[in-house]
Amino acid sequence: MRPHLDQLEALLWISKLGSFRSAARKLRLSQPAISSRIRELEKELGLSLIERSHHRPRVRAAGGEVLRHAEQMIGLAENFRARFGERPLSQEQFGWARQIRLR
Repeated sequence: MRPHLDQLEALLWISKLGSFRSAARKLRLSQPAISSRIRELEKELGLSLIERSHHRPRVRAAGGEVLRHAEQMIGLAENFRARFGERPLSQEQFGWARQIRLR
């Protein structure tokens, strides 16, 4: 199991904004792309994260637990990007890579 940050980010924005469409707008994606990310995440985790039968999607109990971890992971990724940005990281700085580029 290896959830991707983009999947977790989709879950976060659905939760915060209350709809797949609003999350898609926020992330500048299509609504089907957001739905696909959530389906893939649910499949990888083997959990149903969002109740889709209501007018507005609701995060299930399992989704709430995943969401708490997602918020932490996204926060760490944002801090990492803020600290290291787009500049190359040298081997001298980390001892394991010549150069990497963050997206």
